Amino acid sequence: MVKLLFSVVIFTIISSGLAEPFCNFKEENGLYECALSLGIVNAENAKDKIIGTHSPTTKKDEDVQRIFSDTQISVHALTSAFTTFINLEVMEFPRNIVTYMNETNFFDCIKLKKFTLSGSGGLDTINSGTFAACKNLEEINLSSNNMASLQNDAFIELSLLTKLDLSDNVITVLSASVFNPLVELKTLILNKNQMTTLHNLLLVKTTKLEFLSIHTNKINKLSVALVDKIGSLTTFDLSANVLDKAERGFFDKLTNLRDAYFDGNLCIGKNYTGGNLG
Repeated sequence: MVKLLFSVVIFTIISSGLAEPFCNFKEENGLYECALSLGIVNAENAKDKIIGTHSPTTKKDEDVQRIFSDTQISVHALTSAFTTFINLEVMEFPRNIVTYMNETNFFDCIKLKKFTLSGSGGLDTINSGTFAACKNLEEINLSSNNMASLQNDAFIELSLLTKLDLSDNVITVLSASVFNPLVELKTLILNKNQMTTLHNLLLVKTTKLEFLSIHTNKINKLSVALVDKIGSLTTFDLSANVLDKAERGFFDKLTNLRDAYFDGNLCIGKNYTGGNLG
């Protein structure tokens, strides 16, 4: 009888819309995790913290290191998550309705190492300084959004970032300096965008880059200057573009290159001789 009464009370609270968003806690792979169940939160609730149902009960909100959700989340969840879970290292939202972000969403995320916001085509740009407070970020996944542009200082202060995924967006052009702060970057994924060219200085500061994938764009030429500073590159995927030429000597400085993919372009053959490939 007591259990039945308790269930009715809980159901009544949830049905009335008064219940807080909730999460289920567990330990996985050495991290204390919280699986959020968040719907579209009304603007008037934007200052509410994310409340959790704790298990094991010895843990507290400040012990949470990773939060994730397979349901839709709104932009306020970013800020409230950092307010509630002050020791977050991993945040993963593969289905979002977020259409904008700026530095106000990340004031308290100094310990964040991995951030994923992808999956539903919501985000349309990355503003300057958005991640400036996240100085310990190592991985960012912003794939499958609706980004057409990135402001010049979008990744400022991210000197520890090693992986950046911007695939499946609608980016047409990248400024020459947008990746300059990413001096430790090793993996850059720009697949399935709408770029027609890559600025000669785009990768001038990413001297530790090992994996570069730009397949399924509209790139029509390659310049030697583009790869002048990335001799560390081991994998280069430029398949499914519209390449018809590359400058002679393009591969000469890519002495560590092991895998290169150029299938599905207009011209593969004599224009790519004169380089050191393999």
